[in-house]
Amino acid sequence: MNRTIKYYKSRLQELKEARKEFEPDWKDENKYLAPGTGRFYTTASNDKNRRKYTYPRENLNGMPQRYMRNLATSLVATLCPPDSRWFGFSVDEQTRDEQIWLHQASEITMGVFQSRALTGYLESLLHEGAIYGLSTMSVEASQKHGLDFGNCTIGEFYVDDDFEGNENTLYREFTMNSRQLEQWFGFDKLPERIKEQLTRGGKVTNWDLVQAIEPNPKYLPEFKNAFNKPFISVVWIEGFKDDECVLEEKGMSDFPYIVFHWYRKTNTSYTMGLGHDILGDVKELQALERDTKRARAKKINPPLRADPSLKNGGIRVGSDDITYTNNKEGVTPLYNVNFDTTEGENSIAAKERRLYELTYNHLFSQIINRDKTMSATEVKKISQEELILLGGIVQNATVALGELCERAFKLLLKQGFFPEMPDSLRGKIMNIKFHSLLAQSQSLSDLVLIERWLQAMSILGQMKPETLRKVDTFKIADNYAKRLDIDMSQVVPTETIVKQMEEEAAAQQAAMQQEQQLRQLSEISGAAKDFASAGTIAEQVMA
Repeated sequence: MNRTIKYYKSRLQELKEARKEFEPDWKDENKYLAPGTGRFYTTASNDKNRRKYTYPRENLNGMPQRYMRNLATSLVATLCPPDSRWFGFSVDEQTRDEQIWLHQASEITMGVFQSRALTGYLESLLHEGAIYGLSTMSVEASQKHGLDFGNCTIGEFYVDDDFEGNENTLYREFTMNSRQLEQWFGFDKLPERIKEQLTRGGKVTNWDLVQAIEPNPKYLPEFKNAFNKPFISVVWIEGFKDDECVLEEKGMSDFPYIVFHWYRKTNTSYTMGLGHDILGDVKELQALERDTKRARAKKINPPLRADPSLKNGGIRVGSDDITYTNNKEGVTPLYNVNFDTTEGENSIAAKERRLYELTYNHLFSQIINRDKTMSATEVKKISQEELILLGGIVQNATVALGELCERAFKLLLKQGFFPEMPDSLRGKIMNIKFHSLLAQSQSLSDLVLIERWLQAMSILGQMKPETLRKVDTFKIADNYAKRLDIDMSQVVPTETIVKQMEEEAAAQQAAMQQEQQLRQLSEISGAAKDFASAGTIAEQVMA
Protein backbone atom coordinates (compact mmCIF):
# COMPACT_ATOMS: atom_id res chain seq x y z
CA MET A 1 0.00 0.00 0.00
CA ASN A 2 1.35 3.44 -0.98
CA ARG A 3 -0.06 4.95 2.20
CA THR A 4 -1.25 3.42 5.46
CA ILE A 5 -4.89 2.95 6.29
CA LYS A 6 -4.38 5.42 9.15
CA TYR A 7 -3.55 8.10 6.57
CA TYR A 8 -6.77 7.47 4.63
CA LYS A 9 -8.89 7.54 7.78
CA SER A 10 -7.25 10.76 8.88
CA ARG A 11 -7.76 12.26 5.41
CA LEU A 12 -11.45 11.34 5.59
CA GLN A 13 -11.82 13.28 8.83
CA GLU A 14 -10.14 16.32 7.22
CA LEU A 15 -12.60 16.22 4.31
CA LYS A 16 -15.53 15.87 6.70
CA GLU A 17 -14.36 18.92 8.63
CA ALA A 18 -14.07 20.97 5.41
CA ARG A 19 -17.67 20.10 4.44
CA LYS A 20 -19.23 20.58 7.88
CA GLU A 21 -20.29 24.23 7.41
CA PHE A 22 -22.53 23.34 4.44
CA GLU A 23 -24.37 20.43 6.04
CA PRO A 24 -27.03 22.32 8.08
CA ASP A 25 -28.35 24.01 4.93
CA TRP A 26 -28.14 20.76 2.94
CA LYS A 27 -30.18 18.94 5.59
CA ASP A 28 -32.88 21.60 5.39
CA GLU A 29 -32.91 21.35 1.59
CA ASN A 30 -33.03 17.58 1.89
CA LYS A 31 -36.03 17.81 4.23
CA TYR A 32 -38.08 20.28 2.19
CA LEU A 33 -37.01 19.68 -1.43
CA ALA A 34 -35.55 16.20 -1.88
CA PRO A 35 -36.71 13.63 0.68
CA GLY A 36 -35.10 10.32 -0.13
CA THR A 37 -31.71 11.81 -1.07
CA GLY A 38 -28.84 13.00 1.09
CA ARG A 39 -28.02 9.97 3.25
CA PHE A 40 -27.16 12.25 6.17
CA TYR A 41 -28.66 10.00 8.82
CA THR A 42 -28.40 6.46 7.47
CA THR A 43 -25.57 4.06 8.25
CA ALA A 44 -25.52 0.34 8.92
CA SER A 45 -25.78 1.03 12.64
CA ASN A 46 -28.80 3.39 12.52
CA ASP A 47 -30.68 2.18 9.48
CA LYS A 48 -33.91 2.29 11.51
CA ASN A 49 -33.75 6.11 11.26
CA ARG A 50 -33.82 6.01 7.47
CA ARG A 51 -37.58 6.20 7.00
CA LYS A 52 -37.98 8.85 9.69
CA TYR A 53 -35.69 11.28 7.89
CA THR A 54 -36.34 10.13 4.32
CA TYR A 55 -40.08 10.82 4.40
CA PRO A 56 -40.69 13.81 6.73
CA ARG A 57 -44.29 14.60 7.62
CA GLU A 58 -43.85 18.37 7.65
CA ASN A 59 -44.26 18.72 3.87
CA LEU A 60 -47.94 19.25 3.16
CA ASN A 61 -47.37 20.83 -0.26
CA GLY A 62 -45.42 18.75 -2.77
CA MET A 63 -45.18 21.37 -5.53
CA PRO A 64 -41.61 22.57 -4.68
CA GLN A 65 -40.33 18.99 -4.96
CA ARG A 66 -42.17 18.59 -8.25
CA TYR A 67 -40.75 21.86 -9.61
CA MET A 68 -37.18 20.76 -8.87
CA ARG A 69 -37.79 17.41 -10.55
CA ASN A 70 -39.30 19.17 -13.57
CA LEU A 71 -36.27 21.46 -13.77
CA ALA A 72 -33.86 18.53 -13.89
CA THR A 73 -36.00 16.67 -16.44
CA SER A 74 -36.31 19.77 -18.62
CA LEU A 75 -32.57 20.43 -18.52
CA VAL A 76 -31.89 16.87 -19.65
CA ALA A 77 -34.54 17.13 -22.39
CA THR A 78 -33.01 20.34 -23.79
CA LEU A 79 -29.32 19.60 -23.20
CA CYS A 80 -29.04 15.84 -23.79
CA PRO A 81 -32.35 14.43 -25.11
CA PRO A 82 -32.41 10.63 -24.85
CA ASP A 83 -34.08 10.06 -28.24
CA SER A 84 -31.40 11.74 -30.37
CA ARG A 85 -27.62 11.99 -30.47
CA TRP A 86 -26.84 15.18 -28.57
CA PHE A 87 -23.05 15.24 -28.99
CA GLY A 88 -20.34 14.61 -31.55
CA PHE A 89 -16.56 14.09 -31.64
CA SER A 90 -14.23 16.18 -33.80
CA VAL A 91 -10.63 17.32 -34.19
CA ASP A 92 -9.18 20.50 -35.66
CA GLU A 93 -8.66 20.46 -39.44
CA GLN A 94 -10.10 16.96 -39.68
CA THR A 95 -10.02 15.04 -42.94
CA ARG A 96 -13.03 13.36 -44.46
CA ASP A 97 -11.92 9.89 -43.27
CA GLU A 98 -11.32 11.24 -39.76
CA GLN A 99 -14.77 12.84 -39.65
CA ILE A 100 -16.45 9.62 -40.81
CA TRP A 101 -14.65 7.57 -38.12
CA LEU A 102 -15.44 10.10 -35.37
CA HIS A 103 -19.08 10.13 -36.45
CA GLN A 104 -19.21 6.33 -36.18
CA ALA A 105 -17.60 6.53 -32.73
CA SER A 106 -20.20 9.04 -31.54
CA GLU A 107 -23.05 6.86 -32.86
CA ILE A 108 -21.66 3.81 -31.01
CA THR A 109 -21.19 5.83 -27.81
CA MET A 110 -24.76 7.13 -28.01
CA GLY A 111 -25.98 3.56 -28.47
CA VAL A 112 -24.22 2.52 -25.27
CA PHE A 113 -25.66 5.55 -23.45
CA GLN A 114 -29.17 4.55 -24.49
CA SER A 115 -28.73 0.88 -23.63
CA ARG A 116 -27.43 1.76 -20.16
CA ALA A 117 -30.29 4.23 -19.44
CA LEU A 118 -27.96 7.21 -18.99
CA THR A 119 -30.89 9.66 -18.90
CA GLY A 120 -31.94 8.60 -15.40
CA TYR A 121 -28.43 9.11 -14.04
CA LEU A 122 -28.17 12.55 -15.66
CA GLU A 123 -31.54 13.60 -14.22
CA SER A 124 -30.32 12.60 -10.76
CA LEU A 125 -27.03 14.46 -11.35
CA LEU A 126 -28.79 17.70 -12.35
CA HIS A 127 -31.54 17.30 -9.73
CA GLU A 128 -29.15 17.07 -6.78
CA GLY A 129 -26.84 19.66 -8.34
CA ALA A 130 -29.71 22.14 -8.55
CA ILE A 131 -30.77 21.53 -4.95
CA TYR A 132 -27.43 21.19 -3.14
CA GLY A 133 -25.12 22.99 -5.58
CA LEU A 134 -22.93 19.91 -6.02
CA SER A 135 -23.50 16.42 -7.39
CA THR A 136 -21.47 13.59 -8.88
CA MET A 137 -21.77 10.36 -10.86
CA SER A 138 -19.29 7.60 -11.69
CA VAL A 139 -18.42 6.31 -15.16
CA GLU A 140 -16.75 2.89 -15.12
CA ALA A 141 -15.85 0.31 -17.76
CA SER A 142 -18.02 -2.79 -18.06
CA GLN A 143 -16.91 -5.92 -19.87
CA LYS A 144 -20.51 -6.87 -20.59
CA HIS A 145 -22.12 -3.52 -21.39
CA GLY A 146 -19.19 -1.22 -22.17
CA LEU A 147 -20.07 1.35 -19.50
CA ASP A 148 -21.56 1.38 -16.00
CA PHE A 149 -22.93 4.51 -14.32
CA GLY A 150 -23.68 5.30 -10.69
CA ASN A 151 -24.92 8.30 -8.69
CA CYS A 152 -23.64 9.35 -5.26
CA THR A 153 -26.01 11.41 -3.16
CA ILE A 154 -24.73 14.52 -1.42
CA GLY A 155 -24.48 13.09 2.10
CA GLU A 156 -22.16 10.21 1.22
CA PHE A 157 -19.20 11.80 -0.58
CA TYR A 158 -16.45 14.32 0.10
CA VAL A 159 -14.33 16.01 -2.58
CA ASP A 160 -11.16 18.05 -2.89
CA ASP A 161 -9.48 19.94 -5.75
CA ASP A 162 -6.04 20.28 -7.29
CA PHE A 163 -4.29 23.64 -7.57
CA GLU A 164 -6.28 24.48 -10.73
CA GLY A 165 -9.63 23.91 -9.04
CA ASN A 166 -10.37 20.57 -10.71
CA GLU A 167 -11.71 17.74 -8.54
CA ASN A 168 -9.10 15.00 -8.14
CA THR A 169 -10.08 13.48 -4.78
CA LEU A 170 -13.30 11.79 -3.71
CA TYR A 171 -14.06 9.81 -0.54
CA ARG A 172 -17.36 7.97 -0.45
CA GLU A 173 -19.21 6.33 2.46
CA PHE A 174 -21.75 3.64 1.60
CA THR A 175 -23.38 0.48 2.98
CA MET A 176 -23.35 -3.13 1.72
CA ASN A 177 -24.45 -6.44 3.16
CA SER A 178 -22.24 -9.48 3.51
CA ARG A 179 -23.39 -11.19 0.33
CA GLN A 180 -22.81 -8.05 -1.73
CA LEU A 181 -19.28 -7.81 -0.32
CA GLU A 182 -18.61 -11.39 -1.37
CA GLN A 183 -19.87 -10.70 -4.90
CA TRP A 184 -17.72 -7.59 -5.28
CA PHE A 185 -14.45 -8.51 -3.58
CA GLY A 186 -14.54 -12.30 -3.35
CA PHE A 187 -14.79 -14.53 -0.29
CA ASP A 188 -11.04 -14.73 0.35
CA LYS A 189 -10.59 -10.96 0.79
CA LEU A 190 -13.24 -10.58 3.48
CA PRO A 191 -12.49 -10.34 7.22
CA GLU A 192 -12.85 -13.56 9.20
CA ARG A 193 -15.98 -12.41 11.01
CA ILE A 194 -17.84 -11.90 7.70
CA LYS A 195 -16.53 -15.21 6.35
CA GLU A 196 -17.93 -17.02 9.37
CA GLN A 197 -21.30 -15.34 8.93
CA LEU A 198 -21.49 -16.30 5.25
CA THR A 199 -20.44 -19.87 6.06
CA ARG A 200 -23.12 -20.25 8.75
CA GLY A 201 -25.81 -18.77 6.52
CA GLY A 202 -28.92 -17.11 7.84
CA LYS A 203 -29.54 -13.37 8.12
CA VAL A 204 -26.83 -11.16 6.58
CA THR A 205 -25.46 -8.00 8.20
CA ASN A 206 -25.06 -4.53 6.71
CA TRP A 207 -21.59 -2.99 6.85
CA ASP A 208 -20.27 0.55 6.45
CA LEU A 209 -17.59 0.96 3.77
CA VAL A 210 -15.41 3.81 2.54
CA GLN A 211 -13.85 4.20 -0.89
CA ALA A 212 -10.99 6.68 -1.27
CA ILE A 213 -9.86 7.87 -4.72
CA GLU A 214 -7.03 10.38 -4.96
CA PRO A 215 -3.83 11.07 -6.95
CA ASN A 216 -1.10 8.46 -6.62
CA PRO A 217 1.88 10.19 -4.92
CA LYS A 218 4.31 7.57 -6.26
CA TYR A 219 3.13 7.59 -9.88
CA LEU A 220 5.98 7.32 -12.41
CA PRO A 221 4.81 7.90 -16.03
CA GLU A 222 7.79 6.07 -17.52
CA PHE A 223 6.85 2.77 -15.86
CA LYS A 224 3.82 0.74 -16.96
CA ASN A 225 2.13 -1.73 -14.59
CA ALA A 226 -1.26 -2.36 -12.96
CA PHE A 227 -0.53 -0.34 -9.81
CA ASN A 228 1.54 2.49 -11.28
CA LYS A 229 -1.41 4.65 -12.39
CA PRO A 230 -2.14 8.38 -11.94
CA PHE A 231 -4.88 7.64 -9.37
CA ILE A 232 -5.26 5.10 -6.59
CA SER A 233 -8.45 3.60 -5.17
CA VAL A 234 -8.67 2.06 -1.70
CA VAL A 235 -11.80 0.44 -0.20
CA TRP A 236 -12.00 -0.45 3.47
CA ILE A 237 -14.70 -1.62 5.88
CA GLU A 238 -15.40 0.14 9.15
CA GLY A 239 -15.42 -1.65 12.51
CA PHE A 240 -12.39 -3.89 11.90
CA LYS A 241 -8.71 -3.69 12.79
CA ASP A 242 -6.39 -1.87 10.39
CA ASP A 243 -4.65 -5.07 9.33
CA GLU A 244 -7.87 -6.71 8.06
CA CYS A 245 -10.18 -3.86 7.04
CA VAL A 246 -8.73 -3.11 3.57
CA LEU A 247 -10.74 -4.95 0.91
CA GLU A 248 -9.22 -3.51 -2.27
CA GLU A 249 -6.37 -1.34 -3.49
CA LYS A 250 -5.81 -0.67 -7.18
CA GLY A 251 -4.47 1.90 -9.63
CA MET A 252 -6.73 3.94 -11.93
CA SER A 253 -5.80 5.64 -15.20
CA ASP A 254 -8.40 8.43 -14.82
CA PHE A 255 -10.55 10.04 -12.15
CA PRO A 256 -13.78 8.03 -12.52
CA TYR A 257 -16.24 10.65 -11.23
CA ILE A 258 -17.99 13.49 -13.03
CA VAL A 259 -18.60 16.43 -10.66
CA PHE A 260 -21.25 19.03 -11.47
CA HIS A 261 -21.53 22.45 -9.81
CA TRP A 262 -24.73 24.47 -10.17
CA TYR A 263 -22.93 27.77 -9.61
CA ARG A 264 -19.32 28.66 -10.28
CA LYS A 265 -16.97 27.70 -7.45
CA THR A 266 -15.07 30.32 -5.47
CA ASN A 267 -12.37 29.24 -3.02
CA THR A 268 -13.96 26.00 -1.86
CA SER A 269 -14.84 22.61 -3.29
CA TYR A 270 -18.50 23.08 -2.32
CA THR A 271 -21.15 25.55 -3.42
CA MET A 272 -24.77 26.24 -2.63
CA GLY A 273 -27.43 25.61 -5.24
CA LEU A 274 -30.85 26.81 -6.28
CA GLY A 275 -32.30 24.94 -3.30
CA HIS A 276 -30.55 27.38 -0.97
CA ASP A 277 -32.00 30.34 -2.91
CA ILE A 278 -35.62 29.20 -2.66
CA LEU A 279 -35.55 27.52 0.76
CA GLY A 280 -37.13 30.52 2.55
CA ASP A 281 -40.07 30.55 0.12
CA VAL A 282 -40.51 26.79 0.47
CA LYS A 283 -40.62 26.98 4.27
CA GLU A 284 -43.12 29.83 4.09
CA LEU A 285 -45.29 27.82 1.69
CA GLN A 286 -45.33 24.82 4.06
CA ALA A 287 -46.20 27.12 6.99
CA LEU A 288 -49.13 28.58 4.98
CA GLU A 289 -50.34 25.07 4.23
CA ARG A 290 -50.20 24.07 7.92
CA ASP A 291 -51.96 27.24 9.11
CA THR A 292 -54.67 27.00 6.44
CA LYS A 293 -55.24 23.33 7.19
CA ARG A 294 -55.47 24.06 10.92
CA ALA A 295 -57.87 26.95 10.37
CA ARG A 296 -60.06 24.89 8.05
CA ALA A 297 -60.21 22.06 10.59
CA LYS A 298 -61.18 24.40 13.46
CA LYS A 299 -63.77 26.11 11.29
CA ILE A 300 -65.43 22.80 10.43
CA ASN A 301 -64.93 21.12 13.80
CA PRO A 302 -64.31 23.86 16.41
CA PRO A 303 -63.52 23.26 20.12
CA LEU A 304 -66.73 22.70 22.08
CA ARG A 305 -68.15 23.96 25.39
CA ALA A 306 -70.69 21.82 27.30
CA ASP A 307 -72.33 21.45 30.69
CA PRO A 308 -70.32 19.27 33.15
CA SER A 309 -73.29 16.95 33.40
CA LEU A 310 -72.57 15.79 29.86
CA LYS A 311 -69.13 14.60 30.80
CA ASN A 312 -70.18 11.09 31.72
CA GLY A 313 -73.18 10.81 29.43
CA GLY A 314 -71.18 11.54 26.34
CA ILE A 315 -71.80 13.91 23.50
CA ARG A 316 -72.86 12.59 20.12
CA VAL A 317 -71.92 14.95 17.31
CA GLY A 318 -72.78 12.83 14.28
CA SER A 319 -75.28 14.10 11.71
CA ASP A 320 -78.07 11.73 12.91
CA ASP A 321 -77.04 11.45 16.58
CA ILE A 322 -79.07 12.72 19.55
CA THR A 323 -77.64 13.92 22.87
CA TYR A 324 -80.15 14.00 25.75
CA THR A 325 -79.59 16.78 28.30
CA ASN A 326 -81.49 19.18 30.56
CA ASN A 327 -79.12 21.98 29.72
CA LYS A 328 -80.89 24.36 27.39
CA GLU A 329 -77.69 25.69 25.89
CA GLY A 330 -76.62 22.20 24.95
CA VAL A 331 -73.23 22.15 23.28
CA THR A 332 -71.79 25.37 21.85
CA PRO A 333 -68.43 26.28 20.24
CA LEU A 334 -65.84 27.45 22.72
CA TYR A 335 -64.90 30.16 20.20
CA ASN A 336 -65.64 30.80 16.55
CA VAL A 337 -62.92 30.74 13.91
CA ASN A 338 -63.60 33.48 11.40
CA PHE A 339 -60.44 33.01 9.37
CA ASP A 340 -61.21 33.20 5.65
CA THR A 341 -59.49 30.13 4.22
CA THR A 342 -59.83 31.61 0.72
CA GLU A 343 -57.20 34.17 1.66
CA GLY A 344 -54.85 31.41 2.75
CA GLU A 345 -55.49 29.43 -0.42
CA ASN A 346 -54.77 32.52 -2.53
CA SER A 347 -51.52 33.07 -0.64
CA ILE A 348 -50.54 29.46 -1.26
CA ALA A 349 -51.31 29.79 -4.99
CA ALA A 350 -49.26 33.00 -5.20
CA LYS A 351 -46.32 31.34 -3.44
CA GLU A 352 -46.54 28.37 -5.80
CA ARG A 353 -46.44 30.70 -8.81
CA ARG A 354 -43.39 32.44 -7.39
CA LEU A 355 -41.57 29.14 -6.88
CA TYR A 356 -42.63 28.03 -10.38
CA GLU A 357 -40.74 31.00 -11.83
CA LEU A 358 -37.80 30.83 -9.43
CA THR A 359 -37.16 27.24 -10.58
CA TYR A 360 -37.31 28.26 -14.30
CA ASN A 361 -40.27 25.97 -14.94
CA HIS A 362 -42.09 28.75 -16.81
CA LEU A 363 -39.30 28.96 -19.38
CA PHE A 364 -39.19 25.27 -20.20
CA SER A 365 -42.97 24.93 -20.23
CA GLN A 366 -43.15 27.41 -23.11
CA ILE A 367 -41.29 24.91 -25.28
CA ILE A 368 -42.77 21.71 -23.86
CA ASN A 369 -46.37 23.02 -24.02
CA ARG A 370 -45.91 25.26 -27.06
CA ASP A 371 -48.63 25.75 -29.62
CA LYS A 372 -48.25 23.45 -32.61
CA THR A 373 -48.36 26.52 -34.87
CA MET A 374 -45.28 28.05 -33.19
CA SER A 375 -42.48 28.51 -35.70
CA ALA A 376 -38.91 27.31 -35.30
CA THR A 377 -37.83 30.95 -35.02
CA GLU A 378 -40.17 31.49 -32.06
CA VAL A 379 -38.89 28.32 -30.38
CA LYS A 380 -35.31 29.49 -30.91
CA LYS A 381 -36.19 32.87 -29.37
CA ILE A 382 -37.51 31.14 -26.25
CA SER A 383 -34.35 29.04 -26.15
CA GLN A 384 -32.24 32.19 -26.22
CA GLU A 385 -34.25 33.63 -23.32
CA GLU A 386 -33.49 30.47 -21.35
CA LEU A 387 -29.85 30.84 -22.26
CA ILE A 388 -29.69 34.36 -20.84
CA LEU A 389 -31.17 33.28 -17.50
CA LEU A 390 -29.41 29.90 -17.34
CA GLY A 391 -26.21 30.84 -19.19
CA GLY A 392 -23.67 30.01 -16.48
CA ILE A 393 -25.61 26.96 -15.33
CA VAL A 394 -25.83 25.63 -18.90
CA GLN A 395 -22.09 26.13 -19.30
CA ASN A 396 -21.38 24.23 -16.08
CA ALA A 397 -23.65 21.41 -17.21
CA THR A 398 -21.97 21.38 -20.63
CA VAL A 399 -18.56 21.03 -18.98
CA ALA A 400 -19.79 18.03 -16.96
CA LEU A 401 -21.37 16.45 -20.06
CA GLY A 402 -18.14 17.01 -21.98
CA GLU A 403 -16.16 15.19 -19.29
CA LEU A 404 -18.71 12.37 -19.41
CA CYS A 405 -18.41 11.98 -23.21
CA GLU A 406 -14.61 12.16 -23.10
CA ARG A 407 -14.34 9.49 -20.40
CA ALA A 408 -16.87 7.27 -22.18
CA PHE A 409 -14.89 7.60 -25.42
CA LYS A 410 -11.64 6.56 -23.73
CA LEU A 411 -13.21 3.56 -22.00
CA LEU A 412 -14.99 2.31 -25.12
CA LEU A 413 -11.90 2.82 -27.28
CA LYS A 414 -9.78 0.86 -24.81
CA GLN A 415 -12.30 -2.01 -24.81
CA GLY A 416 -12.39 -2.21 -28.62
CA PHE A 417 -15.96 -1.00 -29.21
CA PHE A 418 -14.91 1.25 -32.12
CA PRO A 419 -13.63 0.35 -35.61
CA GLU A 420 -9.90 0.62 -36.31
CA MET A 421 -8.83 4.21 -35.74
CA PRO A 422 -7.14 6.05 -38.65
CA ASP A 423 -3.44 6.58 -37.94
CA SER A 424 -3.82 10.28 -38.69
CA LEU A 425 -6.05 10.70 -35.60
CA ARG A 426 -3.47 9.44 -33.13
CA GLY A 427 -2.02 12.24 -31.03
CA LYS A 428 -4.69 14.78 -31.99
CA ILE A 429 -6.77 16.59 -29.38
CA MET A 430 -10.43 15.60 -29.53
CA ASN A 431 -13.23 18.14 -29.15
CA ILE A 432 -16.82 17.53 -27.98
CA LYS A 433 -19.61 19.29 -29.85
CA PHE A 434 -23.19 19.46 -28.59
CA HIS A 435 -26.28 19.46 -30.80
CA SER A 436 -29.11 20.14 -28.36
CA LEU A 437 -31.30 23.22 -28.69
CA LEU A 438 -29.65 25.11 -25.82
CA ALA A 439 -26.12 24.11 -26.83
CA GLN A 440 -26.63 25.10 -30.46
CA SER A 441 -27.89 28.51 -29.41
CA GLN A 442 -24.42 29.05 -27.94
CA SER A 443 -22.22 27.37 -30.56
CA LEU A 444 -23.82 28.05 -33.98
CA SER A 445 -23.66 31.85 -33.95
CA ASP A 446 -20.99 31.87 -36.69
CA LEU A 447 -23.35 30.01 -39.04
CA VAL A 448 -25.91 32.75 -38.44
CA LEU A 449 -23.29 35.28 -39.59
CA ILE A 450 -22.68 33.23 -42.75
CA GLU A 451 -26.42 33.20 -43.46
CA ARG A 452 -26.54 37.00 -43.11
CA TRP A 453 -23.57 37.33 -45.47
CA LEU A 454 -25.26 35.09 -48.05
CA GLN A 455 -28.40 37.23 -47.86
CA ALA A 456 -26.28 40.32 -48.50
CA MET A 457 -24.51 38.65 -51.44
CA SER A 458 -27.90 37.70 -52.91
CA ILE A 459 -28.94 41.35 -52.87
CA LEU A 460 -25.61 42.46 -54.38
CA GLY A 461 -25.89 39.72 -57.02
CA GLN A 462 -29.11 41.25 -58.28
CA MET A 463 -27.25 44.53 -58.79
CA LYS A 464 -24.15 42.95 -60.33
CA PRO A 465 -24.28 39.21 -61.09
CA GLU A 466 -20.48 38.90 -61.15
CA THR A 467 -20.52 39.50 -57.37
CA LEU A 468 -21.84 35.97 -56.82
CA ARG A 469 -18.47 34.62 -57.98
CA LYS A 470 -17.21 35.59 -54.48
CA VAL A 471 -19.33 32.83 -52.91
CA ASP A 472 -17.65 29.40 -52.68
CA THR A 473 -20.81 27.35 -52.15
CA PHE A 474 -18.94 24.05 -51.93
CA LYS A 475 -16.84 25.24 -48.96
CA ILE A 476 -19.89 26.74 -47.27
CA ALA A 477 -21.82 23.47 -47.68
CA ASP A 478 -18.92 21.48 -46.17
CA ASN A 479 -18.67 23.95 -43.28
CA TYR A 480 -22.37 23.56 -42.52
CA ALA A 481 -22.08 19.76 -42.58
CA LYS A 482 -19.12 19.78 -40.19
CA ARG A 483 -20.62 22.28 -37.75
CA LEU A 484 -23.91 20.34 -37.67
CA ASP A 485 -21.97 17.07 -37.32
CA ILE A 486 -23.52 15.51 -40.41
CA ASP A 487 -22.08 12.11 -41.34
CA MET A 488 -19.59 13.03 -44.07
CA SER A 489 -20.11 9.67 -45.74
CA GLN A 490 -23.49 11.12 -46.74
CA VAL A 491 -21.86 14.26 -48.20
CA VAL A 492 -20.29 14.01 -51.64
CA PRO A 493 -16.66 15.30 -51.58
CA THR A 494 -15.95 18.48 -53.53
CA GLU A 495 -13.26 16.70 -55.55
CA THR A 496 -15.80 14.10 -56.69
CA ILE A 497 -18.28 16.79 -57.73
CA VAL A 498 -15.56 18.72 -59.61
CA LYS A 499 -14.49 15.51 -61.36
CA GLN A 500 -18.13 14.72 -62.24
CA MET A 501 -18.58 18.25 -63.59
CA GLU A 502 -15.42 17.92 -65.67
CA GLU A 503 -16.55 14.55 -67.00
CA GLU A 504 -20.00 15.93 -67.77
CA ALA A 505 -18.45 18.94 -69.54
CA ALA A 506 -16.13 16.66 -71.49
CA ALA A 507 -19.02 14.38 -72.43
CA GLN A 508 -21.07 17.38 -73.46
CA GLN A 509 -18.17 18.72 -75.52
CA ALA A 510 -17.70 15.32 -77.17
CA ALA A 511 -21.43 15.13 -77.91
CA MET A 512 -21.35 18.60 -79.46
CA GLN A 513 -18.31 17.65 -81.55
CA GLN A 514 -20.00 14.44 -82.66
CA GLU A 515 -23.15 16.37 -83.54
CA GLN A 516 -21.08 18.86 -85.51
CA GLN A 517 -19.27 16.05 -87.34
CA LEU A 518 -22.57 14.39 -88.18
CA ARG A 519 -23.91 17.71 -89.45
CA GLN A 520 -20.82 18.19 -91.59
CA LEU A 521 -21.09 14.64 -92.96
CA SER A 522 -24.75 15.25 -93.71
CA GLU A 523 -23.85 18.42 -95.59
CA ILE A 524 -21.09 16.61 -97.57
CA SER A 525 -23.46 13.75 -98.33
CA GLY A 526 -26.06 16.22 -99.60
CA ALA A 527 -23.50 17.94 -101.79
CA ALA A 528 -22.40 14.61 -103.26
CA LYS A 529 -26.01 13.76 -103.97
CA ASP A 530 -26.54 17.06 -105.71
CA PHE A 531 -23.39 16.50 -107.73
CA ALA A 532 -24.54 13.05 -108.75
CA SER A 533 -27.93 14.43 -109.81
CA ALA A 534 -26.25 17.17 -111.76
CA GLY A 535 -24.14 14.63 -113.63
CA THR A 536 -27.20 12.62 -114.60
CA ILE A 537 -28.98 15.68 -115.96
CA ALA A 538 -25.93 16.69 -117.99
CA GLU A 539 -25.76 13.27 -119.52
CA GLN A 540 -29.44 13.49 -120.46
CA VAL A 541 -28.93 16.89 -122.11
CA MET A 542 -25.96 15.66 -124.13
CA ALA A 543 -27.90 12.65 -125.21
